[in-house]
Amino acid sequence: MIAYFRSLEPCLAGMEACATAHYWARELIALGHRVKLMPPAYVKAYVERNKNDAAGAEAICEAVTRPSMRLVPVKDAEQQSVLMLHRGRSLLVRQRTMLVNALRAHLAEFGIVAPQGLRHDEILTETIAHQQAQLPELARSMLQTIVNQLDGTMARIQEIEGALGQVAPREPERWTRDPGPQECVHKVKAAPFPGQIQTTFRCCWPCGVVGDAPASSKRSGKSTGLTSAAHDAAGVL
Repeated sequence: MIAYFRSLEPCLAGMEACATAHYWARELIALGHRVKLMPPAYVKAYVERNKNDAAGAEAICEAVTRPSMRLVPVKDAEQQSVLMLHRGRSLLVRQRTMLVNALRAHLAEFGIVAPQGLRHDEILTETIAHQQAQLPELARSMLQTIVNQLDGTMARIQEIEGALGQVAPREPERWTRDPGPQECVHKVKAAPFPGQIQTTFRCCWPCGVVGDAPASSKRSGKSTGLTSAAHDAAGVL
């Protein structure tokens, strides 16, 4: 594929912003081509018949020529690396919740309960150590395995959060209206947890047309998964 595009004159290449799209966009840009990434949901409106490779390619060719088409900025390797930290942390947080819920449910079968919430998980782990007689040996072994897995997961989460706190965005002008990169870097370093996580996510997940700041706060929020509350005409949720 690289050899084919290398043989072409510089041209416009349109792609759906799906898996590996940012990698191929960087490769084509390096060859001198102009790349436009489009959200698949916006391209689908141009599919004239059942979805297949040919119909999808035709829809992309039609959508990429629309002047009003909203584009997805091409992320560089550094931005994708930071986003990988966010995705990995999100995965570990879900696993942590699963482990805590499993630990709570298993202990409840033996009449051992604790207040809900992650901050009370130490009560559960201490119970396993101090109430040996109340728990059968097989149960203690399995519960201790869960506790060890939980401790390891929480340690990995803290490592990722520490790494995110050290990240300084390389191109903050993509999303911020501040005068320069140094101001954005200062905000990242000064922001309290979880502000650092939110800030690094914003800096590495630009929205809007390539090179432009967010057109509005609503559009900026939607790009990071934060949407405003929906109200009907009567003002009732």
